[in-house]
Amino acid sequence: MKKLIAIAATTFVALTPIQVNSATGNIPFSGAVSNSCIITVGSSGALAASADYAVLSSEEAGGAAGTATILTTGGGFSLSADAPASFGTAPATGNTNVSFAASYSATGANTIAKTDGASATSLSRGSSAITVNMSGSKSVPGETFESGTYAATVVLRCE
Repeated sequence: MKKLIAIAATTFVALTPIQVNSATGNIPFSGAVSNSCIITVGSSGALAASADYAVLSSEEAGGAAGTATILTTGGGFSLSADAPASFGTAPATGNTNVSFAASYSATGANTIAKTDGASATSLSRGSSAITVNMSGSKSVPGETFESGTYAATVVLRCE
């Protein structure tokens, strides 16, 4: 009988619900976003010759602007585009008597009309689609570009 009482008591304790007090805990999160300007290059540009072959430009018929996206997380940044000093790839006389120019425009967080690349434009926070154009022009009247392959690079700056 003592064993039966002991078994019954153990079973009763095992079947009795146990009370637990509920609890909560706060888990903090934090982070920081640095003041940044990020340039993501999109498509390359293409140069086409003018009717008189004195200009190679992305704005001539058959040419195409280059594209990029700029994301700024704060203020204090300006956009500019450095025209090349010469063609990186060109026929023998391809860089003779050539003046170069670059321009850019933007839509999105920043709306910028076509601007000379040497002119810096202040940027607001956000994402903007950038269009970049480039040209090389013969500086001596009557000169033309020699047949061949031409390539140059415009440096887009966010500083």
